[in-house]
Amino acid sequence: MLSMPSLLRSFVWMWVVACGVREAAAQEPAPELTVIEGRVVDMRGEGVPAAKVWVTTTGDPESVLARSVADGDGFFRIAKVPKQDHGKVWAASDGFCTAFKWLRTGSAVTVKIQSAKTVRGVLKNKAGKPVANAAVTASVASRVLLEVKAVTNTDSEGRYELAGVPLGPIHVCAWIDGEGLAMATVQVGKDMEVALQPSGEPTTKLTVQIEGVPVEALPDITLSLRPHARDALGPLPPPFEQMSFRTAKLVLEPLPDLEYVVAPKSAKWVFEPREHRRKPNTGPQVLKFTGVARNDTTLPCPAVVTGPDGKPVAGVAFIVRASRSGLDLRCTSDANGKLTMSLPLSAGADAYLYSDDDRWVSDQVKVPKANRPFDPNSLRVHEFVVDPANSIEVRLAPASSLHGRLLRADGRPAPFVEVDIEVSNPNRTPNWTAFGQATTDRDGRFRSPPLHHMDVPVRVHCGSELGEWTSQPFHLDKPGTSVNVGEAKLSAPATIEGVVRDAEKQPVGGVRVSLRGWDMVSDRQRSGSAMATITDAQGRYRFLGVPLGGAMLQLLPGPGDAPHSDEAVEPFEVEAGKTYTVDLQLRGAK
Repeated sequence: MLSMPSLLRSFVWMWVVACGVREAAAQEPAPELTVIEGRVVDMRGEGVPAAKVWVTTTGDPESVLARSVADGDGFFRIAKVPKQDHGKVWAASDGFCTAFKWLRTGSAVTVKIQSAKTVRGVLKNKAGKPVANAAVTASVASRVLLEVKAVTNTDSEGRYELAGVPLGPIHVCAWIDGEGLAMATVQVGKDMEVALQPSGEPTTKLTVQIEGVPVEALPDITLSLRPHARDALGPLPPPFEQMSFRTAKLVLEPLPDLEYVVAPKSAKWVFEPREHRRKPNTGPQVLKFTGVARNDTTLPCPAVVTGPDGKPVAGVAFIVRASRSGLDLRCTSDANGKLTMSLPLSAGADAYLYSDDDRWVSDQVKVPKANRPFDPNSLRVHEFVVDPANSIEVRLAPASSLHGRLLRADGRPAPFVEVDIEVSNPNRTPNWTAFGQATTDRDGRFRSPPLHHMDVPVRVHCGSELGEWTSQPFHLDKPGTSVNVGEAKLSAPATIEGVVRDAEKQPVGGVRVSLRGWDMVSDRQRSGSAMATITDAQGRYRFLGVPLGGAMLQLLPGPGDAPHSDEAVEPFEVEAGKTYTVDLQLRGAK
């Protein structure tokens, strides 16, 4: 048994530790939490029961913020997720690929996952010898499923096995040091073997040079190198995803001779220019970037925040950006309304800020620019020129908003559908253009982001897989206006579905199906009305919420966007609330 002095010492020690913990907690405020909800669906729009769901930051897919499991209809709700400006919501399930959806603050998400198979093979160099311990990736060669990729490494004999490869046109890629890219583009509809070996495609040399950054800081910089060729190649395989600078020059060769968007990335530096666009067939190039430290306080830019009455407003959060430099800074007005901005920009640089507070929007007087259409989003942005000698006044106005509830045609809530906030532009075609979005929750309710008041008519439009609806025009002509558009029913959606079969009448998975809006009078495609999907493991496809009017179906059996004109059905008329079953056949299948 402890003596009284020992007990007293133990009590004092625990009290000191507890005080230290409380003090540390006070010094490090808990992160702001949010709720993320949504649904995991397959390519036909049906919920995936018990799908695994997790949330990560944008830059680190291994950093999991929260996890959950979808219910029997694919719905999920994750509470107490650390709030992120940008993030990813991932989903996976047995027999499906792993995919993600970009997360926007305050939005619900629908993550679409596709049936998946396994791709195996051997990676060889130009001499035909196996290449060990090389990364092999599989990415979708289509814009239907952009946010999907599988990765693995070859073994000692050059063999690889990629599990969870989605059905459809796929780029299988690997990088061999000194030889370049080994790539095969295949149509994945079942488990398959794919041999990889460098091809004779044209290559080039690209040198990226960083200036203005000390040698010891170079490892903090990574390079983003993105092919920009349409459907020609997905993201390059490792090591190109996380290339770091050990010296001021990074030499890339032999690189496929494509168009690239090249940009250095760093949490501590911004760069001018923000990115270079390298065109193909232009030979070896040197791309130069000049870095400026993000924490450089040598150029303060003072500001004061005032309300409609001209008095200072405290505690308003702002986001400061400059598109050319990649600047993304957060700051908050103090008790006197002062806003302290230390910007890594040169004097005379253009920048802008906007309120990150739902109560307020920036209210800068805007002068209409000749030959430019009205842009409602510009009203809530305060534009300024960096000048340390002058303080800028950021005037605020109470934010306007709108809200409502959407129901399906049968009266059930319309969950997780996007709602467009549109403005009337009489001098433009089309007359109504979207300038903002909201997403309904599981109960069909939605609320807009903070809006600036405006003199032109506004309306709400929803064109979704669950149906369509458009509100009557209304006005947000006074600061702080709140409009309730009420409860509205979507129109009954039209559906087109069927099965794609080969010449032997067997279902074929992984085939893209294109749906094009068709003008039945002129016998031509309607502008901006093309949709596409990919058949699942049973060869099934489905289009939900099909636009009314003429429609034509075509097959896209391989990579690229060009449909096969001989693999199509005659245009037909689509009516609201009807389901059309149209089976398709690959005439050229062997």
